[in-house]
Amino acid sequence: MANKGIALVFLALCVLSVPLQWIIAALVAGVVHELSHYLMIKACGGRVTGFQAGIGRATMEARGLSEGSELLCALAGPVGGVCLLLLGRWFPRLAICGALQSIFNLLPIYPLDGGRMLRSCLVMILGDGGERVCHLVGRSVLVILCAIGIYLGFVLRWGVVCLMICGWIVVRAIYEKIPCKAGTYSLQWGEHMIKR
Repeated sequence: MANKGIALVFLALCVLSVPLQWIIAALVAGVVHELSHYLMIKACGGRVTGFQAGIGRATMEARGLSEGSELLCALAGPVGGVCLLLLGRWFPRLAICGALQSIFNLLPIYPLDGGRMLRSCLVMILGDGGERVCHLVGRSVLVILCAIGIYLGFVLRWGVVCLMICGWIVVRAIYEKIPCKAGTYSLQWGEHMIKR
């Protein structure tokens, strides 16, 4: 519940400080990102069994995907966001938001798309041990991002924005890890399913 409160405060700060055109562009880029995932799941022969959207995140439940298909489906969202760069001449805000969302989602932190892609590759190569390696890489990236955020925020005095972004990444990652430790998160070969 505390994480939802932090997310609501972050959303309120964004609404109060970010112009409406940027908020709309970010929402449209998010829809394109999720639609790209959906279309790739369908193209790979999987089926979407549920969708949940919240503040700053969306979760799509899909079944019937092999690890290779999971890799392609995870990649589809960031590719959809990067494709928005083609519209940059007419819709610059949309192009920027799509590119930034894609870069963020490519971080190798599970359950972000980059973490899902890394997990799929490692499971195909290492078998079950690939998931442990994926989580280790994700935690290492989080520590590095925190160090960079603290450096930019305090040492270079780039302001509290860097610290807020870094804190949001950490809170989001911790929020996603809690269900895993509670045993309510299930990943099985051939399907990606999140139980809430």
